[in-house]
Amino acid sequence: MNSNSMDKIVRTAIVFVFILSKINLNSYSQLIQNQSIEFDMPVGISRPDYTIIPLKTGGFILQERNDVLYGKKEIVWSTKKYSNNMELVWKNEIIIPNDADFSMDCLTKEALFQNFTESNTTKIRLLKINIENGEIEWIEGDLIGIQDILQMKIVGNAAFFSGRFQGRAVVMGLSFFDKTVKVLNGLYANHMEVVEIEADENEKLLHIYTKNRYKGQCQMQLRTYNDEGTPVAVTNLENESKKIPFNGRLNKLNDNESLMIGNYARFCDNFSQGIYIKKINENAVTKSKYIDFSEFKNFFNYLNPKRQKKVKEKLSKRKEAGKAVKFNYSMLVHKLYEFNNQLVIVAEIFYTETKSPSSLPYYMNGRDFTPYNYRFTHTIICGFDKEGNKLWDNCLPMKALSSNYLQEQVQLTQVGSNFILAYPEDGKIKTQVIEEDKTIREKEEFEVVAKKISFWDEDSNGGLYAWYNQNFLFWGYKT
Repeated sequence: MNSNSMDKIVRTAIVFVFILSKINLNSYSQLIQNQSIEFDMPVGISRPDYTIIPLKTGGFILQERNDVLYGKKEIVWSTKKYSNNMELVWKNEIIIPNDADFSMDCLTKEALFQNFTESNTTKIRLLKINIENGEIEWIEGDLIGIQDILQMKIVGNAAFFSGRFQGRAVVMGLSFFDKTVKVLNGLYANHMEVVEIEADENEKLLHIYTKNRYKGQCQMQLRTYNDEGTPVAVTNLENESKKIPFNGRLNKLNDNESLMIGNYARFCDNFSQGIYIKKINENAVTKSKYIDFSEFKNFFNYLNPKRQKKVKEKLSKRKEAGKAVKFNYSMLVHKLYEFNNQLVIVAEIFYTETKSPSSLPYYMNGRDFTPYNYRFTHTIICGFDKEGNKLWDNCLPMKALSSNYLQEQVQLTQVGSNFILAYPEDGKIKTQVIEEDKTIREKEEFEVVAKKISFWDEDSNGGLYAWYNQNFLFWGYKT
C-alpha cells in the first residue's frame, strides 16, 4: 500500500463502533465480542457528535448530533433505537433550529428529554422523544429568572431546572400542561448552594440537596418537593465537629425510612475525608455515622506496597498521638446500587490538572471545551446493610486514567456473588472481579480495537456501559 492510499484511509475511514462484551467467570477468555455496528464518518473537520444512551433491557438509543453550519436555518439530528440484538427498532430525523443550542439530556422510563436554549434569551425548547415509538414533541417555555442552567430533572408532567440568578441558587419548574413556570420556594437565598437535584419517578418527588454557607459555617439540607413544585419536607443533616456532609445519595427503605450516603469534609469545601451514613425517619435524622478513609480495609490498595505501608504507618502514628487524620480527596459518587439486600456505593477518586497551551485542540467535536484534564487514581466500592453499617470495602486501582470530562468511568455489574468493575482506556476494556472485600481476579485488560488497523480517538465521547445482565456496551471511534 503506497503512502497516498494510507493517507486516504486515515482521513476518511473514521468508524463508529459498538462492541457487546459478554463476561464468563469460568474462563480466562472473559470478554467476547458478540455483535458490532459500524458507521462511516463524514470527511472533514465538522464530524457529527455521536451519543449513546443505554436503555438497559430495552436496547439503546444512538443519536447523531450535527453542528450548526454557517448560513443554514436548521440542522437535522438522526435518532435511532436498537434492540438488545442490535436490530433497528425505529429511527427519526429531527429538525433542530439553528438558534437552538443543545444543553443537556434527561432520560425517564418513558421518554428521552433534551433541552435547548436560545442565545441571549431566557427561552428554552424541550424535545421529548418517546422511547417506545420514537414520536417527538416540542415543549417551549420562558425561564425568566434563571441563568446558566446546570441540571435538569423530569418529575411527573413537569421539568425542573437548577441554576443561578444574580449570584443566587434557583430552581424552576416548567409544567407540560399549561407551560407555566414556577420558582421553587426556599432556595433563592444568600449563602445557599444547590449541590444536586434528584428525581424519584415512582413517588413523583424532587429531592434537592442544598448547602448553606455563612461565616465559615456549613449546613447541608435535603429539601423535597412534589411534581407541582410545592414543598413537602425539609431535613437538616446535622454536622459533627469538622465533619460536614457536602453531597448525598438517597435510598428509600420503606414508606417512612430512607438511608443517605455521601461524602463529608473537615471544612466548608468539597475535599472528602470519608463516607457518612444517615438514617432518616419521617424527615428527621435518627442515626449518623462517619467513616474516615483510614478505617477502610482496602482504600490504599492503589498505592504500591512500599508507599502503602508508609501511609498506613503515618496514619497510625497520628491516631496514637490523638491527632486528627486529614485527607484531601476529590470524589465522583455514583448512584446507590442495591444488591442482595445490601446498598453498594461506588466512588471514583480524581484530581484535576490544567492543560498546557500546546495541547489545546482547534475544535472539540461539537462539545464545550474544558481547560482541565481529570485524572482518576482509583475507585472505591463499599457495601452497607439497611441500618447503615459498613460490611465491606474494596478498591480498583486506575493508574491515573485521564479524561477530558468529569464523568463516570467505572461500570459495576453483578454476576452471582461477584462484582465486575470495568472501565475503558485507549481502546481496551480493563476489568477486576471482586467478591465483597476479596479480589477474585486481579485486573485484566482486553483489546477491542486492533492495534494494527485501529486507533482509539481520545478526544471522542466514547465509553463503556454496564448494559444488562452480563453484557457491556462499548463504543468509540477508530481509524
